[in-house]
Amino acid sequence: MLKPRLIGLVPVRQGIAVQSLQFHRYLPLGRAEIAVEYLDRWGADEIVLLDISASSEQRSIDPALVRRCAAVCRTPLTVGGGIAEVTAASALLAAGADKICVNSAAGRDPDLVDRLASRFGEQCVVVSVDAHRTSSGWQVLTAGGTTAVPRSLEETLSVMQSHGAGEILLNSIDRDGSRQGYDLELIRYCAPRIRIPLIAAGGAGHPAHLAAALAAGASAVAAANMLHYTEHSVIVAKRHMQSAGHAMRLDSPANYPDAGFLDSGRLAMADETRLDAERFNKLPADPV
Repeated sequence: MLKPRLIGLVPVRQGIAVQSLQFHRYLPLGRAEIAVEYLDRWGADEIVLLDISASSEQRSIDPALVRRCAAVCRTPLTVGGGIAEVTAASALLAAGADKICVNSAAGRDPDLVDRLASRFGEQCVVVSVDAHRTSSGWQVLTAGGTTAVPRSLEETLSVMQSHGAGEILLNSIDRDGSRQGYDLELIRYCAPRIRIPLIAAGGAGHPAHLAAALAAGASAVAAANMLHYTEHSVIVAKRHMQSAGHAMRLDSPANYPDAGFLDSGRLAMADETRLDAERFNKLPADPV
C-alpha cells in the first residue's frame, strides 16, 4: 500500500507563481522555479505546477517554464494548464514533467483522458476536478471556475476514472486559499466513489487539516499557501501527520520528534527545561 503523500502546489498566473483565493483573487509570490526548488529541498513528496491562466488564454502551459522548474526539481513533477492535445502533453513530458494534469479539456472531451492514458499510461494522467458547493450538493466547474460541466460530481468522477485517469486532484473552490481546512464532507463523498487515488486540495492552513483530510479518505493532500508561508512547513506538516497515525515518508534530518504546535500551525518553542538539557556543557579551562 502506498504511503500518504504531501504534495506542494504551485499555481502560476501569467508566468508568476501566485497565491489563489477562491479562484478569484491572486497575490504574487515570485518566480515559479524558485517556489518549486524550495518545495523540492524541503521534502515534498511531489510537486504540482499549474498554469491557471492557460485555459482562458487558449494555450498550454509553457514548456520553457516546465524545463526551468524541472532543472531544479528531483521530486516527481506534475504539470497542468490548458493541455488539450496529446502533442502538447508529449512536449511537456519531454521538457521534464513526470505527469500531466488536465481539467478544462477533459471536461469538454473525456476521450482526451483515454488518448493520454493510451499513449503515456494511466499513471501519467491526473485529472483535476474543481467542485463548488451548492444548496443541492456540488457543481463541477472548469476554466478557472467559470464554466459549469453538464455532469454531476459523481458522474464526473466515474467518467474520468473509466476513461483512464490515474489520479483525481479534487479542488474545493469554496475553500481555496481560506486556510480554514479542507472540505471534509466533499472528500468523504468522493473517496468511496473511485478506485484510484484521490488528492485533496483547497483550504489547508494547519498541519491538522492535512491529517483530517487523510482520515476522511484522501490518498494524498496538496497544499500551496500554507507551505509557502510557514517556516519548515513541509517537514513540520509531515511530522504532524505521522503523529496522527499516518505513515508519512520522513526524509529530513530535522524531523521534529515530539514537537508541539501553535494554533497557527507553526512550531511551538520548546520549554526551558528541554532547552537547558540540550545546551552544551561548558568545560573547565585546562590547567596552565
